[in-house]
Amino acid sequence: MAEQQITQGAIEAMFCDPARAAQFPVLVMQCLHIKTLENKGPGGPGAGRYRIVLSDIRNFVQCVLATQVNHVMHEGQLQRGSIVRVRQYQAQPVKGKNIVILLDLEVITSLGTLEKIGEPKSMEFTSTEQQTTAAAATATGGTSFYGAKPEPAQESKVEVQRQLASRTGGLGGGGGGGGGTSASTIYPIEAVSPYANKWTIKARVTSKSEIRTWHKASGPGKLFSVNLLDESGEIRATGFNNEVDQFYDMLHEGSVYFISTPCKVQLAKKQFSNLPNDYELMFDRDTVIEKADDQSSVPQVRYNFCNIQELQEVEKDATVDLVGVLKETNAVDQIVSKTTQKPYDKRELVLVDDTGYSVRVTIWGKTATEFDASPESIIAFKGMRVSDFGGRSLSLLSSGTMAIDPDIPEAHKLKGWYDASGRNNTFATHSNMSSVGAATGRSDEFKTVGQIKSENLGMDQPEYFMVKGTIVHIKHENFAYPACLSENCSKKVTDMGNGTWRCEKCNITHERPQWRYILSIDVSDHTGHAWLSCFDDTARVIMGMSADELTELNASSEASFNAAFDAANCRKLVFRCRAKMDTFGEQPRVRSQVMSVGPMDYKSEGNKLAELIKQMGPTPRLPIASTIRAQALSSSTAPSLPTSPLCDITDSLQMDQLASVLLDFPPAGGLADDERYHLAVKSHIHKVDKLAVTQNFNPAAAQLLDHVHPGVNSISHLRLLIAARAANSIPQADMLAKVSIFLSTFDARQIRYAGKAFSVVLDWLVSGSLFPASVAVELLTTALLRLDPTGSVLTSHHVALAKLAFTTDNVEPALPLLEKNIVFYPGAKGLQESRPLCGLDLPPAAYITTQSGLTSQLSSSDVLQYDLLRGLCFIQRRAWSQALDALERVITYPTKDNNSCSKIMVEAHNKWILVGLLLNGKTPALPAITSPGPQKAFTALGKPYQSIGKAFEDNTAEMLNAEFASVGAQFFSEENNLNLMRLVMQHYQRWQILNLRQIYTKISLEQIRKRTQSAETAAPLATEAEMEKLVHQMIDEGMLSGVIERPADGPAYLSFLAPDEELSEAEFAQKMSSTAQRLKALEPLVKATNERLGTSRDYVRFLVGQQKKEKDGRRDYELTFLNQVEDEDLMTGVVAGF
Repeated sequence: MAEQQITQGAIEAMFCDPARAAQFPVLVMQCLHIKTLENKGPGGPGAGRYRIVLSDIRNFVQCVLATQVNHVMHEGQLQRGSIVRVRQYQAQPVKGKNIVILLDLEVITSLGTLEKIGEPKSMEFTSTEQQTTAAAATATGGTSFYGAKPEPAQESKVEVQRQLASRTGGLGGGGGGGGGTSASTIYPIEAVSPYANKWTIKARVTSKSEIRTWHKASGPGKLFSVNLLDESGEIRATGFNNEVDQFYDMLHEGSVYFISTPCKVQLAKKQFSNLPNDYELMFDRDTVIEKADDQSSVPQVRYNFCNIQELQEVEKDATVDLVGVLKETNAVDQIVSKTTQKPYDKRELVLVDDTGYSVRVTIWGKTATEFDASPESIIAFKGMRVSDFGGRSLSLLSSGTMAIDPDIPEAHKLKGWYDASGRNNTFATHSNMSSVGAATGRSDEFKTVGQIKSENLGMDQPEYFMVKGTIVHIKHENFAYPACLSENCSKKVTDMGNGTWRCEKCNITHERPQWRYILSIDVSDHTGHAWLSCFDDTARVIMGMSADELTELNASSEASFNAAFDAANCRKLVFRCRAKMDTFGEQPRVRSQVMSVGPMDYKSEGNKLAELIKQMGPTPRLPIASTIRAQALSSSTAPSLPTSPLCDITDSLQMDQLASVLLDFPPAGGLADDERYHLAVKSHIHKVDKLAVTQNFNPAAAQLLDHVHPGVNSISHLRLLIAARAANSIPQADMLAKVSIFLSTFDARQIRYAGKAFSVVLDWLVSGSLFPASVAVELLTTALLRLDPTGSVLTSHHVALAKLAFTTDNVEPALPLLEKNIVFYPGAKGLQESRPLCGLDLPPAAYITTQSGLTSQLSSSDVLQYDLLRGLCFIQRRAWSQALDALERVITYPTKDNNSCSKIMVEAHNKWILVGLLLNGKTPALPAITSPGPQKAFTALGKPYQSIGKAFEDNTAEMLNAEFASVGAQFFSEENNLNLMRLVMQHYQRWQILNLRQIYTKISLEQIRKRTQSAETAAPLATEAEMEKLVHQMIDEGMLSGVIERPADGPAYLSFLAPDEELSEAEFAQKMSSTAQRLKALEPLVKATNERLGTSRDYVRFLVGQQKKEKDGRRDYELTFLNQVEDEDLMTGVVAGF
């Protein structure tokens, strides 16, 4: 069956006959091989690229997955032998080979995975004609590009290679390191990423900025940027300082260039770029740039037009492209910046289009002064920012472009419309929008917390919203920072240790700082909770005092300090927020910042609710059981019922019977003791089980859900959820909301008795059938912590959560659970309880068991895999201390005999060594409790890592570099440790700098440069400026406690600051309070462990023996109970997995 569906001959058509290939809208092929490409970028684990081999039975070809289809790998859909549909691709020859970039791919899961079909042969070039045809192949089904001029004859491969080869001594900088063979790979811009090693792009400069300069305390600087375009997309490139002198005059707008590595690829800074690309380029002194002979094969410009009428739907500060007819041109005007006092030229234009709307456009600088377009010209703008001033207006960004009377279809269409009828039309404006939300200038929509998360606000662009919520927690730690006292400066100042504070920006010293808030608050509503960030203005409203006043309280009275936070808690307020994608530790995340905050207007809210009730009035809802019964008894005729499948009295009475059973637990008066509660809940479950098998239960579940409270009648609500989903009687959006509310509000005491049904709902989250991964991870974390607030018992759901969080790159929502320490395992000895499951003082390990259904049976591999995944999650966040602890749990896992060792343990051990080097600058020592079998395996299989650790500690950078080279990058790549290994190489020099603090309190940057070496180059850094940049990075990341000082009459030097252990009295008190809270949280775990050990004969014998030795003065303090216990007794309840 699969063989008949495959598009035979498709690969040959791609390269030799594109016209024939275009006849196949979708190509079906088989995947023969999958390989992860070497990850050299900062993306971290799981962020790599993938190469696969596809076959059409006749031929096979190498392919590269574009980043937008990497999800088929991350989700485990694409496997060796899978049958796939290729919907969009780009075929091109690279270094004599045929390569296909897959832009849209779908796995046909129904066909499964098969053995290789047929005997396909490699698709190679057979003639110069085929080469030329291959070069001309374009992305089938792809996006069209405006302004691309047809090329009469494509460059042959020989010509391209000749141009690339000539670049070794061409116009690039340095030694022309990007030329030759390494630069002969022509990449589309879409494929350029931090994970590609050597590449060349052929792109047109669509925009070139002016040179911008700055003057800071660290010295002057300058930069420029260009926007680059090819058939696949756009990317921004920036040059700093020396690269400005090197490349600025070389690059011209509208010209096509070859640009080759070395050229740094990094995450795009969206605040400076309007291009739809996640990455941007940074020119290097050795970057190779050469003008292409052929200037016509690359598109002129790429537009994504929005018409003028649609601007009212576009959010403020969004970036758009627009084409319109020039209706009015105003004279050049000049404004003066309030902050810099610099003058700026501007000109205002009025554009119209065929939607009947007009808009005001502002252009700036040289574009404004040199503007000479005549009225009624067609103008296309790329990169304009949307403002809500006067309703809607536009401003051309510095990175934007303007084309007058462009040769594109949209321009011709507008010209025809304007000449035919538009010239005499009247045009509407967006000015009526300005009255909406007068206080803020925008109409921000109210959102619930659940909507904020489910709609992924802020993921693509900044979004504003209003939310009504209650503050449930305010973080006490780092609530404020010391800021500069100068006007219009709020930069952080540095404590110089002599009673003064220095601002690097203003280059002045103050006797004291002004403390400013950086508050994190947890806001909750009925749909969930979310963390919001508050800066000084909004935090003052919340706290009711300035940050200076709160800091004084912190230093003088802990009770008053805590009381200030308690007073701010539990207040219901209205927050106006902005959700925006931010980058922290090279990991993108959405941050919601409070822009303004105010009290709830209860009168207005009451009126809104009353209006909603009126609107809902004409649509009667199903009465609850007691209402139906009262109507039936008080009337001689049947009560008026909703028009629905249950509209007759018989069906209503059936609904009454269902509701009466579902709502009878818990009883209104409550239950006096645990034993009565236990009997009542068991009886209730029995009744609900009998109801669930009746024919009326599933059809009625959707209506009954609205009347069974998820937090009060949790067992009933849970069974109704499962029934409603089985009947498919609730729209997807409503089901999502109901599941979210249930998992955030359920009664954990009741759910102890409904573990199997509860596990079914949790499995929905893991399967991805209901929620996107980011929401599923957060809900799963919330549910598990609600069930067990201590997070001390490992369950099968923990393992699934860790796997989902890591593989989908949604680690942050899972951290509240992943950071908990596992103490117990289901079924462990000594945890069985005779008391009822509902006991409020019952330890979690007593009710989270396989018998209760709240977890499946765990194997040894599950336990190891969970801690390994925890370690990988912490590695991804560069939380080295937590990662080391998690990996250490894996390598110290007890084994059955002296010869067994899991492969997972070996993998964890190797990562553990590298993490130890990053955290402590030395190889960690194996804990004494490590079993003999794993110790032997680690010694035998971890030699490459042990040799790296030894070279890191004992030898020079040259020796470490040589050790890495002798092992080989390929080895570390195959073990998925290449990124960690590269971080170790980078941190070698950092630890050299840190070790200098043992000798010096102050040392010049030039001396640091001479005394330390980079393990990557086995040589010192080239300049003092590079060393200063490295030291600044270490200080910013918190790795180094120090400050760089620049005296007027001497060289710059680094001062190592006093260690953190020299705490002030207030800081010491705060630390002690935090320690006391942690000890209090450990109290129930210690109590449960003591109870468990108290029933162990082995432990009692151990204590008796230790007491006898202590009387005789022979006690061995290094001998612990753990050393004397048989390995297999340690993990009872866990099935052996290796």
